[in-house]
Amino acid sequence: DKINRMQALKVVAARGGAYPAIFPDFSLWTPDRAGLKGGSGVFRRYYEEASLGFGAEVAVAVLTAQPVAYQVKGVIATSGPGRLGIRITEAFTATPPVPGERVDRPA
Repeated sequence: DKINRMQALKVVAARGGAYPAIFPDFSLWTPDRAGLKGGSGVFRRYYEEASLGFGAEVAVAVLTAQPVAYQVKGVIATSGPGRLGIRITEAFTATPPVPGERVDRPA
């Protein structure tokens, strides 16, 4: 729900070439609890410049206008013209009361 908000800031981080790649991707959205879709429009260029394709590990920070933030980790599972898919492997909360708590599996 938080990722799909239009006013959420979504920043992708990954190992790209010789240095870390960090860039925005406001096109990211969640079609289901197991994945993300994104990389459309102008944001596709960032993935290409960082040489991030199928199998690349990425982390996505999601910041909202409310005091709520999340980090999602995953692997690029599909990559094609105008869109890519990220299979989520882990999700964490980045806000109190328990920053760093996993939220992708039942307690």
